[in-house]
Amino acid sequence: MSEDSVITVPAAKIDRITKEERPDDRPKPGYKNKGYLFEFQFHLDAVGGGVRMINGYKINQYAILGVGIGLGGIYLSVNGQTINNDAAPYSGFYFPFFLYYSGDILKKDITPFYVLEAGYAVAYDPLPGGADGATYIRYNTINGGPMGSVGFGVRIYQNRKFVFTLSANLDFQYAHTDVYDQELGSYSASPPTNVYAHMVMLMPGLKIGLGLVR
Repeated sequence: MSEDSVITVPAAKIDRITKEERPDDRPKPGYKNKGYLFEFQFHLDAVGGGVRMINGYKINQYAILGVGIGLGGIYLSVNGQTINNDAAPYSGFYFPFFLYYSGDILKKDITPFYVLEAGYAVAYDPLPGGADGATYIRYNTINGGPMGSVGFGVRIYQNRKFVFTLSANLDFQYAHTDVYDQELGSYSASPPTNVYAHMVMLMPGLKIGLGLVR
């Protein structure tokens, strides 16, 4: 072939080659098999609710390991139990610190998943009780303890970074309380009673999460 030779290539072929070699950097929906994880969660259970944050690493399909912190509240009576006329003796704020383990059942953009948690929650009661000075004196203190959770749900991977989760969970929380109660007044006076009780609370609920895996 001489130096003056001319090679003719159809324009359609050049356009096809250019499109094949052009990189596409746009994020695509898809499964993320490993990477750092951050997730913010809302949870609602039978007696209260709260928010949580989880930070960890996804090792593979079956193992996401992390740590979490949260702020939750118990507002209603657990199992209908009352102590010394206190309708919700375990009510208050709970601050959980926990280990997080989860995994995907399928290696797909939308997959069922499982989750296990175990840790410790510190409890605080902002309204320990009160007295009107004439008819009664009542107060209670609460203390937290070990906590945990087991759950199953659906995880949706979007744009290879964002993750949405929805799960049904059974949470447990150990707590103990000290309730003091005394009726006053000339006709209704009674000796003071002080009840110390503890309970492992089982609380079914839902968790909704939005996070990143990268």
